[in-house]
Amino acid sequence: MRHSIAYSILFFFLINFTAAQPANQVIYLGGGSVDGISDNGKIVVGGFGDLGYYWTFGTGRVELGWCRPYDVTNDTMIVGEFLDPNTLTPEGDTCFVAGYWKNGQWHSIGSLLDEPFHPDWYTDAFGVSSDGSTIVGMQWWDYDRVEAYKWTQTDSFTLLGMNGGQGSKALGVNEDGSIIVGWDENNNFERRAFKWNPDSFYLGSLATPPSEVGEAHDISPNGMYIVGGSADKAFVWTESGGMVELNPGSTKGSYAIDVSDNKVIVGTYESGILHNDGFVYTDQYGFELIDDFFARNNIAYDLDWAYFDYCQAVSRDGKVIAGRGYRSTTEPAYEAWVVYLEDPAALDKPANTVKGYYLEQNYPNPFNPSTTIAFSIPVSAQIRLTVYDLQGREVRTLFNGNLAAGRHEVRWDGQDASGRPAASGLYLYTLQAASFKKTGKMLLVR
Repeated sequence: MRHSIAYSILFFFLINFTAAQPANQVIYLGGGSVDGISDNGKIVVGGFGDLGYYWTFGTGRVELGWCRPYDVTNDTMIVGEFLDPNTLTPEGDTCFVAGYWKNGQWHSIGSLLDEPFHPDWYTDAFGVSSDGSTIVGMQWWDYDRVEAYKWTQTDSFTLLGMNGGQGSKALGVNEDGSIIVGWDENNNFERRAFKWNPDSFYLGSLATPPSEVGEAHDISPNGMYIVGGSADKAFVWTESGGMVELNPGSTKGSYAIDVSDNKVIVGTYESGILHNDGFVYTDQYGFELIDDFFARNNIAYDLDWAYFDYCQAVSRDGKVIAGRGYRSTTEPAYEAWVVYLEDPAALDKPANTVKGYYLEQNYPNPFNPSTTIAFSIPVSAQIRLTVYDLQGREVRTLFNGNLAAGRHEVRWDGQDASGRPAASGLYLYTLQAASFKKTGKMLLVR
């Protein structure tokens, strides 16, 4: 086997944490990092080197052996790569293959390559839809060429293409598999932030001077928010607002890693020469380094935590955040952690269900320069939210796509479809979903 004995020795340092813990406290999960969290926040997955694990309150840390877990569903379907003794290179080396873990064992999803040319570079899997129907990742063709794919049980592999360069990579997928995000190279071999649904779409860039560099790392389950990094700047992308920098004016790098349905965004920030710091972004409080976020929420942690360098995963409702930190008194020093912003027992309570379609009054109103429009839908549906002037002319389509049942919020930045500031005055906003149609009024005051 190609792995060093050192990994096996370090395996014994991984701690199994099983005791119940209160909310608003950093919970230590053992050595390594976090790579994914279930929508409901009850399951965390990650790894230490090539040794994977999952963690829940009930089980504590469960070691999965030689594997790299990246994502997980509410019913503990874990997606990633595992060391498959049945898949060998021509030289006889055991390979990591893409697959999913369920009911106590790994299942390979196969590959479009006849045989692996390298133990690590075969087929990678990085994300899974909330319903478990769709897995996304990257197919290796050779040492220099990779291609994004989606995989389903019924259709197997569907390649997403390459637009000019020699590579594309799918990293995240929404709840039903209809929208996939990642990166695609251009003719200059720059990685560009992309989405596929199903056609490929370039999301833009924050680079100055202009270039197309960027990566989309994940998408909220409801499909409304896409996050990633462009020119060392963390961004969020929406249908209505395009690509927006999360920490404008900063001269230090940042990268957004995950996002919830209600736009809680987590990632990492280059605080200094020696280490990064995790961050949390919300519309209410803006860009907060993780220490400031912990202080505002009265979150306690042991003083031997030197820093928390990555916030790597957030639950669908934004109330559970997980990541990696550095402890000065433990070995291994890099530890996985999770924080619950409310009593974890609340995760088992049934969620409030939406009983009908409802369009709320925008807030604030009057507004300048932006406002938020909230609405609720009882079932998954095709949604269109549009702003009109009083003459009935379309000013801006804020959202046009599929959304899951529940309450959703969309922000209007006061600009028209061409990016020009709309004039002061009264505007109409209309929600259309199936046979439902409702219009509200809002006042823009410059």
